[in-house]
Amino acid sequence: MTTIALKQLADSVGQETTLGHHMVREFFSVLLFVAFVLAVLGGAVLILSGHPRLAALPLAAKALWCAMAGAGVGCIGYATLVEPFQVGVRRVAIESPKVSGAPLRIVHLTDLHVRRWSRIEDQVLAHVKELKPDVILLTGDYSGWGRNPDSERLLKSLAALAPAYAVRGNHDLHLGYHIEKGGPTWLINRSEPVVVRGTPVSLYGIDAGAEWRVWELAKYIDKKLLNICLYHYPDLIPNLGGCPYDLMLSGHTHGGQVRLPWIGALISLSRAGTRYARGLFQEDGKSAYVSQGVGCESFLPRIRFLCPPEVALIEIRRPASGA
Repeated sequence: MTTIALKQLADSVGQETTLGHHMVREFFSVLLFVAFVLAVLGGAVLILSGHPRLAALPLAAKALWCAMAGAGVGCIGYATLVEPFQVGVRRVAIESPKVSGAPLRIVHLTDLHVRRWSRIEDQVLAHVKELKPDVILLTGDYSGWGRNPDSERLLKSLAALAPAYAVRGNHDLHLGYHIEKGGPTWLINRSEPVVVRGTPVSLYGIDAGAEWRVWELAKYIDKKLLNICLYHYPDLIPNLGGCPYDLMLSGHTHGGQVRLPWIGALISLSRAGTRYARGLFQEDGKSAYVSQGVGCESFLPRIRFLCPPEVALIEIRRPASGA
């Protein structure tokens, strides 16, 4: 799809912001998975209680069924009590001929969804402090429960560690969220020139759902500079080659939050679909990174499975000589 066609697609939205994307196929897959889990657990309860309809099952079948249920309970315990609180660091390497000096060290954080201060927030700060980034880029959804002092505390603490720039996600727009003083610099549908380790960079920040502004701001791109776009939704990444920016950073999907072996994410809540729920994507010299984020969906208990919270360190360096 060409850049012109993509812009026409964005213009056809016809609204300042379009918040949230819901795919029937994804919801159906989640419901199917939940139904399977409940069936296994319910069947095990009936077997252990001696239900007459299951009494005729072979002993091996009963043992297998109960073992599956036990494994499921163990996975649920791990997904609610362990993994959501284990923040890790994911390192991403990108090459760009526009880097004029030393490699750029960028920390990308998204979907903090701070409910109250916990060891999660302590780990995030500890990781960022240890990584010593040149700049911190944040791509939305900072608070779990309305505007709370702990989410603002985290943002201010991050901004004290390195220059920080932030855009608003869909949750933030509902809250009218931004900190006036002491926090990150807010890129609300605008660009900001910065110099990182001697490399001139243009940062572009777009509110979630204001997709047409991705193309509006692109009119002012200087192709000689390293152009980085912060946009909460990963919706444009399937057509990355037609995007006007060198690097796009997104979140929103939480990496699916619950991922299954050999299947991956069941849901993305993104027009891009589960294929683009997390990771680095590259096409025609353009790059995009979708982080699986730090927090969990605010309306659910904390739960993550095979998708731990992450602090992403993105290093951008010049290509090796002769590459």
